[in-house]
Amino acid sequence: MRLPNRVTKILVAKMLLRSMTGKLTDLQRVLSLAHRIGDTGLGDFLEALACDSFTQGGLAQLFLRLGRECSALCKKKLVQNLVCNWGLDGPRIRESLQRQGVV
Repeated sequence: MRLPNRVTKILVAKMLLRSMTGKLTDLQRVLSLAHRIGDTGLGDFLEALACDSFTQGGLAQLFLRLGRECSALCKKKLVQNLVCNWGLDGPRIRESLQRQGVV
């Protein structure tokens, strides 16, 4: 069952913020969230992040470093702007622009 966009955005933001502690085990919890979101661009992104956390490479290394070195406000802005806006609102906006012939 797919969750509404607004609920998904809040859920993803809170879960990702809690997982950005700089610890690998916390980052691996994102996999459960990826399964709840389903087959979307954001779900695929979260699944890739979780898989990278098990191999200790790729995006996981970036999120681990950001978790250790960034302030709470910086992490919140990153999650809201990059992940939520790109993954949830982005597809709708991109499709609209394509229908209008802008992109």
